[in-house]
Amino acid sequence: MFKEAVNLFLLHHAGGNKYAYQQLKSMFPPEIKVTLLELPGRGARMHEPLVSDIHLLVEDIYRMISPALDAPYFFMGHSMGSVLAYLLTRKSLRENRTPPAHLFLSGRRGPAYAEDNTSQSSSLPKDAFIAVLQELGGIPQQILEDEQAMNFFLPVIRSDFRVLENYCYEPEPPLRIPVTVLLGKDDHSAHKAGIPWQDITTYPADVRYFEGGHFFLFENPVAVAGVVAEQVMARFQHQII
Repeated sequence: MFKEAVNLFLLHHAGGNKYAYQQLKSMFPPEIKVTLLELPGRGARMHEPLVSDIHLLVEDIYRMISPALDAPYFFMGHSMGSVLAYLLTRKSLRENRTPPAHLFLSGRRGPAYAEDNTSQSSSLPKDAFIAVLQELGGIPQQILEDEQAMNFFLPVIRSDFRVLENYCYEPEPPLRIPVTVLLGKDDHSAHKAGIPWQDITTYPADVRYFEGGHFFLFENPVAVAGVVAEQVMARFQHQII
């Protein structure tokens, strides 16, 4: 056990919610307190209005987690969640809070690089937009073919895609924080070398590959959690009692 709580805040992908990550959460050892964060307009927050401004989303999440930032913590984000994790780190520094001890950034290029297959996708007609989602994976085919289900989910997914389309990267001095980049070997929506994330840190970016496509972490939750937990435990090995 650690002498003090070690928090891992996990940020979901575009169109996702915290429930999608319950299995991954269960793979972490009990020494790590995993908190699944959720954006407005979906899941447990479905009655709140959707937000298409990434900076408002960062403010929203920061308010939720601010009381816990005095204890050691880490950010892990997948796809859109990785950009939010990066921006939350910048926010914590602007607020003179202790930054995360490590960033785990999954399934996306660095924040300075647009995604080729989601650029301006939010305004596509329904069938074309569903084809983009089908290419990315992560949504069962039976859901994609269920008109009622897609009418429910599409506004959320379009809103999140719009978040990324409207985001403009602002260069800043690199962070003095270790970064691990997690990528699917068959994920064509992310830079396979992971090098663009190197721009944000003074540490050598640690790039890890897993079998699978964009949603490899759902296919390999044990392996993904193992890599993250290993680095978290190593970072606080001296605090284990």
